[in-house]
Amino acid sequence: MIEILTLIKHKLLFLYSYCKAAILGFLYQKKYETIKNVCLFIGYPRSGHSLIAALLDANPDIVIGMEWGVFPHLELGYRKRQIFYSLLRNSYLFKKRRNNIWTGYSYKIQDSWQGKVRKLLVIGDKHGGRASLMLRKNPELMHELERIIKFRPKLIHVIRNPFDMITTHTLKYFEDFQIPGSPEGIDLLPQIQKFFYRADVIMQLKKAQEYDMLDIYHEEFIKDPKVKLKEILIFLGLESDKTYLESCAAIIYSVANQSRQKIEWPNELIKFVENRLCEYPFLSHYKYSH
Repeated sequence: MIEILTLIKHKLLFLYSYCKAAILGFLYQKKYETIKNVCLFIGYPRSGHSLIAALLDANPDIVIGMEWGVFPHLELGYRKRQIFYSLLRNSYLFKKRRNNIWTGYSYKIQDSWQGKVRKLLVIGDKHGGRASLMLRKNPELMHELERIIKFRPKLIHVIRNPFDMITTHTLKYFEDFQIPGSPEGIDLLPQIQKFFYRADVIMQLKKAQEYDMLDIYHEEFIKDPKVKLKEILIFLGLESDKTYLESCAAIIYSVANQSRQKIEWPNELIKFVENRLCEYPFLSHYKYSH
């Protein structure tokens, strides 16, 4: 009985959210007329894409949803105005309720446009890890989204040393599911497999050359954030502002966190991953020792 009531509750909540997005999306449709580009983050969890998304959301003419999930909602029947309204709402709530804090990190930029917008020129969603896996299961999702929103999405592909991403994702998995003990080398295997699933999706998108994709290497970004952020803005068709760039650069740490040291990687596993990385031109330069 409890399970049935829970199911009914979830369905009613979805129906409420769906109808609310449809009504308010229609009422605010004038706001969407200025949109020039739609962007999606694609790639891997724990890559540093939350930082990039938060910095872009601080721009007065950009709105980025934080893990709203365009593809899951597309599969649930959301249409253009519902998607745009929901991304705007998500950005607003991320600022109001979470104060721009995500997975224990603060991405708050003082006196910025996070959670609001001056003139909506670019709108997007940061849901990179799940988006890649969903595209692996259903490659037509990108075409379906393009058909619904009448924009060809620009893709932002944030990359960090894979050994750090895999390690951090494994640690997070143990934490989320309250698994006792500390992860060991063998516990890295599931996340290694998922990482290469996602890398395969990126490779397929690059080979198809249907969508503009910008590779952002996390290690390079934090070394010169103003230059790299300016490159992203150019990619999205926007100009940069000196004050905005300096405000964003002020919150960025100068050294990448080498979380790979938190789990002891067996030498055989390091060699296996390094050999696999050589199969992907955009990952082939990474080594465990870097």
